[in-house]
Amino acid sequence: MKACLQFLQLFFLTKKKLKLGLKEEIKKNMLILQNRRDETTNYKSANYLWQVSGGQASVRLYEGGTHQLFMGENKERAVADLVAFIRAKSYSLNSI
Repeated sequence: MKACLQFLQLFFLTKKKLKLGLKEEIKKNMLILQNRRDETTNYKSANYLWQVSGGQASVRLYEGGTHQLFMGENKERAVADLVAFIRAKSYSLNSI
């Protein structure tokens, strides 16, 4: 029960901070990976984070799946997207 209360406190604090303006805090692009059938986190949260980031995020939504993205049916695609994101960011840093 205590863990649930702590989670809710963290959730509401985070949501409040996001509403205050996350885009001023974000200095780099971020990658958001989400399964549409995640039973823990609604997939619409990915779009919400994209909006409050001021477009400083790349969002990848996968059909099906559950909360454990890297252990389920979409793990290969998620890993490939993550590697591509890291490589693209690494390439842009090396070309400076």
